[in-house]
Amino acid sequence: MKKYFLIILLILYACNVQDHESNFKLTQAIPVNSDLIIKIYDVNKINTNIKSFPWWDQLKQIESLNQTFKNLETLNEKYNLNKLFHNQTIYVSSVLIGQKKNNFLFVTSISETNEEINNLLNTRKSSDNQPRIYEGVKINKTQLKTENGNSTNVFFAVHNGTFILSFSQIIIEESIRQINHGTNIFTADPINKLYKNLPKYSDINILVKTQFTESIIGQKNIFLNSDTWSWFDVELEENSILLHGVTNRGLVTYLKNNKYSDTKKSDIENILPRHIKGFYKYQINDNIDLNEVINIINPGLDQNIYHLSNETCVPNEIDIAYDDNLFTDISYLIFEAENEKECVNYLQLNNETSLKNTRYLNYNIRELKHEKLKENLWLKKMLEKWNTTYYIIVDNYIVLSYSIQKIKSLINNRISNQTIGKSKALSVINEQVGNKSHTAFYLTFENHQEEWKNIFNSVVSKNIGSPDYFFTSLFFLSDKPDVKNPTTWSFNLDHETNYQPQIVTNHYTKKMEILTQDIENNIYLLNENGEKLWKKNIGNSIIGKIHQIDAYKNNKLQYLFNTKDSIYLIDRNGKHVSPFPIKSKKLMSVPLAVFDYDNSRNYRILVPMENEMKMYNQKGEIVSGWEFIEAESKIINTPEHYQLFDKDYIVISTINQKTYLLNRKGQERVKIKEKIDRSQQKMNLVKGTTLYDSKLITTNAKGDVIYINFNGNVDTLAIQNLNKGDKYIRNNNYTIILKDKRLTFSSKNHQFEYNFKTKPASIPQVFFQNKSPFIAIQNKTDQLIYILNGNGELITQPFFGTTDFNIATFGNKTCLIVGSSEGVIYNYNIN
Repeated sequence: MKKYFLIILLILYACNVQDHESNFKLTQAIPVNSDLIIKIYDVNKINTNIKSFPWWDQLKQIESLNQTFKNLETLNEKYNLNKLFHNQTIYVSSVLIGQKKNNFLFVTSISETNEEINNLLNTRKSSDNQPRIYEGVKINKTQLKTENGNSTNVFFAVHNGTFILSFSQIIIEESIRQINHGTNIFTADPINKLYKNLPKYSDINILVKTQFTESIIGQKNIFLNSDTWSWFDVELEENSILLHGVTNRGLVTYLKNNKYSDTKKSDIENILPRHIKGFYKYQINDNIDLNEVINIINPGLDQNIYHLSNETCVPNEIDIAYDDNLFTDISYLIFEAENEKECVNYLQLNNETSLKNTRYLNYNIRELKHEKLKENLWLKKMLEKWNTTYYIIVDNYIVLSYSIQKIKSLINNRISNQTIGKSKALSVINEQVGNKSHTAFYLTFENHQEEWKNIFNSVVSKNIGSPDYFFTSLFFLSDKPDVKNPTTWSFNLDHETNYQPQIVTNHYTKKMEILTQDIENNIYLLNENGEKLWKKNIGNSIIGKIHQIDAYKNNKLQYLFNTKDSIYLIDRNGKHVSPFPIKSKKLMSVPLAVFDYDNSRNYRILVPMENEMKMYNQKGEIVSGWEFIEAESKIINTPEHYQLFDKDYIVISTINQKTYLLNRKGQERVKIKEKIDRSQQKMNLVKGTTLYDSKLITTNAKGDVIYINFNGNVDTLAIQNLNKGDKYIRNNNYTIILKDKRLTFSSKNHQFEYNFKTKPASIPQVFFQNKSPFIAIQNKTDQLIYILNGNGELITQPFFGTTDFNIATFGNKTCLIVGSSEGVIYNYNIN
């Protein structure tokens, strides 16, 4: 038995030596100036797996790679390279030549038998071959015809049982020179050490320069050592690429004294807002770590002046986050303090005393005078580029930003659970490698100019330090859903906002523009690209909707609205139209109404002023002949106008539960026979075949459904036991019932129920695309807007926004415009 065991050991040893010698011969051919080396164990198996992956087809279409892929496909079709590479280990290296483009070298072993039967190698005897001798080795040259009729040169050689192929003669020569002189990139450190120590479980390994990878991604410090090599196992999935491996530590001292058991779970992903483009997370365990991280974040002359023993705010973790893909300016600095109470007390001693603490959604926002912080305090160094600093406490973390608006944005997103932790890339890598690490990096791309960044839209890396290596995981996510709803743009107002942005029309281009207001009563006009055209202060808040009218009947539109004390008409350039603004003697609390009875642009502007009702024309003149001058009590709803069977009906409701149906002159056309305690919900008209089977529908304050008949009768219905705050909307096209958390929609062709987790607060909006209905509704609790199709299916991820929203279609684009209380206007493109 021992004899057989020794024989088995000798066979295994011999095979291992043979495999090592074979690999050594192949790696001699790889140029030492390579940036990227890929080791493939079974190319046909891999090709079978990835050919159905969407990202693989998309990568092959990238301009810089497209021709290489086409050339390889043509070579394979003509010379059956698959047979040559079958069951063979292949090395593919990438070398940058002339600082312009990467050229590839393909290396594998070849037997004398394969030399005789391979189609490509048989071209060596062809008259089409144009060989030359280099250092005693024949370099063969053949040509491929491309789709556009041009030719591409293919160079290949066989030397010492090694087959090499490239589209660059220079690389082939370099490969031959290395084989002849015994040069091998795999015998040099750190590659030799990485190659020996990496567990190899996958069908692909990648050896890559960290500097090369960081330049491709476009960010530094992903690997902590930017001047070394990393070796990875590669896992290819339908929507992702995951790299697991090791990075050489080199002379980097950060995390030198750490090990896997020191890693901690960070909560930063559940703090940062969803719109952040990227962040870095650094764990701090000692003085070395602190100084290394400060020098990484603040490039320049390295300093070693920060000592934890001298620090008031000792950080266990430092995080920096960015709003832009370029990572030009830090938007948030976040750290976890070892002694939070002591740190907060110290920061409060340096608060800006002239600023009262801002209480915002149960958070205290304070301003920090960072110039007053102690010298050689790490935090002072980190804040030196900011003119102002604001901070809040979130759990065990201190969150700082140069903008109070950004602090409020973070609070809004955290409360509505719209944090970066909801991203798919972070969720997947946490599932794959765990949520503990010493460092982490996240970057998301949106409408990027680099083609590959529109294929892989997120990149995440995690590092764990050890005395010799960084254990690195790098994850690329390709997640492009069929339905895309990107933020087309966002715009930062100068102050907070609670106003519903209004969608208006540019009378020159017929394109969309946005008119909105902040809490300091500045109104803004934004163009379709989210650029500010002008800003104007009007002294008070706009009440309700902004109307557009053609006051001069010249196809140019003006903006008509009211505040509590004035009626405004402003042109597209932000100038007042005389004689507006018109001051009112009584306060206005209800939005004005504007009617154009016959589409003749002879506008009638009805303005409730407590219990009075005034009618103006577009010239700002009181309209003579209007008889409804005063009601018995305060008017509580915006006047509504309906035309039915050649008759006009103007609806006015008052606080003493009286509802009037008036004609154009303000005379009572129909006397309503009962009092109605109206809700704020707008009337809905259901038109019958005659006047008397038509009706106006609304709800009362209790939630009962009210039918107002045009003979003055009132019917009260307790439909589905609706309560106060529930909604009932019915017209000739559809019926919507919103009862507590349940929304019911019914029309001629569609009927469904949808149950929300919490009760929505807004009135549902219905819009149509290709005659199909869509229902948009806002949940104020989680600050999200949901859009359902006619089958009751959520067609997209919900949209974030705290103000009321508006939806409009211009051309083939449907846009959702909403504000966020910290002062941001979002334009979401709905597809």
